Order: sequence, then structure tokens, then C-alpha cells
Amino acid sequence: MIKLKPCPFCGGNAEVERHGTSRQSCIIACTECGCHHEGPDEYEQCGYQWNMRATDEEMPEAIPLEVFADAKNLSIRIGIETLCHAVSFGRPYGQGDIKITDRDLFIKGLLLELKSEAEDGTTLVHSMFDEAVNQMLENGEEGLDFEEPSE
Repeated sequence: MIKLKPCPFCGGNAEVERHGTSRQSCIIACTECGCHHEGPDEYEQCGYQWNMRATDEEMPEAIPLEVFADAKNLSIRIGIETLCHAVSFGRPYGQGDIKITDRDLFIKGLLLELKSEAEDGTTLVHSMFDEAVNQMLENGEEGLDFEEPSE
């Protein structure tokens, strides 16, 4: 079996979630951030594509995904190079290949989508936070309680 490289986004450990065969794909997942890679690697080659990514020399400006908080702010940061690499090579579950043809236009469009408001004023960022809070509730995390609305 191939020794898996750490996650390109958070540096966490990677593990084989499903071994590839001639009838099913190989899935590698990060145990820390949940990043997934699904590829055609079979049997003992499972993980080969996970390991085939740009090196630090090829991506000197790569900044991994970081999520952190201080007393006043919650910050989410990812380097442009890392983001473009993730979009191009980290598409899970056979959603197809994406090639970024103009990085500046891609980033401009992504920012517009992230800031775009639905009729109720919510954005994709609001939805991300809502989903994170829902996951916290499902996982029984401390620091919040849920009360059913009264009728």
C-alpha cells in the first residue's frame, strides 16, 4: 500500500476510506478537515493520485486552509494557489474535472457568488455557518442549546 501524504489543506493525516477496484473508485479522506479525494486508483495503487499534487517548490505561495478565532473575530483563510489547486484537483465523488482558465476572473466570480444575497438576505457564507451550527447541535457540542419555537 502507498504511504499517504498529509492533507494539502490542513496538514492532517490521510486514510483510505474505500479501496479502489475495477468496479469502484478509491476514496482518500483527511481525518482532520474531512477533505476527500475520489479517484480511479485500484488495489495497491490506492492513494497514488492523492499523493500526486504540487510540491512546495511548485506552489511557493500555497497557504493552507486556516480557521481560527480570537476575542473579536473568526477568520477563515486559504491561499489563492491552494484554493485553485483544491478546485482543480480536489473535486470529490466524480463531479467532473474543472480547469481554471483565468485565475483572476475565477477569484472575482467566486467572491461575487460568496457575497450574493438570496431574497431573504442570506449568502453562501451564512449557509455555511448555519450548517456548522446544525452539525454542532447534532454532535452534542457544548456552548449552545436549542429550544423548539413555542406555538
